[in-house]
Amino acid sequence: MPSVYLRLPVVVSACAMLSAGLLMSSTIKAQERFASGSYIGLGLGYGKMSDRLSWQAKAGQEIDRDVETEGANKSAGVGSLFFGYNWRFNRWLLGLEADITSSLKYRYEAHERDAEDDYDEYIKHKMAWLLTIRPRVGYLISDSLMVYGTAGFASARMKTSIGGTNRDLINPEDSFTFAGHIGNRQVHGWTAGAGLEYAISKRWHLRAEYLYARFQKKSSNLRASTSDGEVVHHRSWIKPKLNQFRLGVSYQF
Repeated sequence: MPSVYLRLPVVVSACAMLSAGLLMSSTIKAQERFASGSYIGLGLGYGKMSDRLSWQAKAGQEIDRDVETEGANKSAGVGSLFFGYNWRFNRWLLGLEADITSSLKYRYEAHERDAEDDYDEYIKHKMAWLLTIRPRVGYLISDSLMVYGTAGFASARMKTSIGGTNRDLINPEDSFTFAGHIGNRQVHGWTAGAGLEYAISKRWHLRAEYLYARFQKKSSNLRASTSDGEVVHHRSWIKPKLNQFRLGVSYQF
């Protein structure tokens, strides 16, 4: 009987050491799945760009348009490349991320007709690419799942073009068409969003996220040549915004 009592502390110690080892191993694995370090990834999803367009046009010396405002929007698939660095603090994760998103474009068409003229005009805006730089704050709901929020700076390259036709209903020979475009313009703004990230292994992570971007108001002036040798003077204002829903996969270095 005394030998049993002598073995009991040894057994208890062994169990305690085994439990501590398993707990430490589990903690190490959890730390490894969301460890400090750099990463790179790809995203695919859905984007919707919308705007309130304002414009004023004067064709030749006879057609003078007042300032008009209309809404326009366009939805399309988007792709993105993102990369960043994370710092792990217990169950919190702080990071800095940058991404570049593929192009989106939208078109607005206006039509006016009176007793003398039949006027058609289109305005096309294209967001050639979107760049964001954002701090990211995450919290580990479990060892493999993190919820995060993000906000930061956004910048986009915009291209604008116009064109149209003015049909003179009284004197058809005075009808004309016009077209013109301006070069690249940079617009700046802010972005914010949230998402979920799931670690399927130490290196590979999946994510689902939403990002919203809003940009400064930007104006443009252009001269469009007409088929009869005159000029259309055009001025437009845009203030675009973008909603993105996307899925992504990343590799942790």
